[in-house]
Amino acid sequence: MTSSQFNFTVVLASSCVLIVLGSYSLVLNREHHISFVLPSYFESLGIQCNQFSRYFCMLGYKTTLNNTLRIRKDNDLTFFRSLIEFTYQDINFFSFQPHEYINGGCCEFQVDAYRRFGREYGVPPSEYILNIFDLRNRSEGRDLVYVKSEYDSATCMNIIAQVGFGRGRFRDVGGEGLAHPYLLPPLGLTGDEVIVFEGAELRSQLTFGWFLENVICPEKPDICDPFYQNLHDQDLLKFLSGELDV
Repeated sequence: MTSSQFNFTVVLASSCVLIVLGSYSLVLNREHHISFVLPSYFESLGIQCNQFSRYFCMLGYKTTLNNTLRIRKDNDLTFFRSLIEFTYQDINFFSFQPHEYINGGCCEFQVDAYRRFGREYGVPPSEYILNIFDLRNRSEGRDLVYVKSEYDSATCMNIIAQVGFGRGRFRDVGGEGLAHPYLLPPLGLTGDEVIVFEGAELRSQLTFGWFLENVICPEKPDICDPFYQNLHDQDLLKFLSGELDV
């Protein structure tokens, strides 16, 4: 597989102290996705998400290909925790460990997600943070590649529990497949609106842009502000480091 790369130096704020993380390469064509769980009453993570949000919870960034030569560092997990513990609420990246509810939902779950799906595949803490915070609406690398659902025999529909957007082959887990419609669980404070996608049109209709506007934006309007959405890669880094303000 041929991969395009770009390099930059990352500066992030941790505990109000700017830290230069160094230079590295992002592998643009690596199979990857960011995944979300929807609050529900039928799926274990969805039930736990209900503790924090009526719209969505971030599950993190996942990749299954190690396309870097980076050597894991002893302080990767500690450093990742220092980066996420002050920012996780901004993107609903909560811990689903019950004993951490008292802490507001941080940080064992997030650190374990980075360890399993980032560090193990050569992703440094800084790149993982950038991937989960890059919620700009763009078509490149934002395909619907993962859906987890549960089939409801009463409605003859697949009720969506989790979704993933990124690059790679499409995986449909659970449910009864694309021959049946897909239903979003009730979202928002009232949950009055029922949203259904025809199975054959799921990938063309449930796009990242649609998910951003209808699921993420109602609870996190700052992410959908034109200033944030129009940031270039370098400016996004500055924004996350506090060098750019909306």
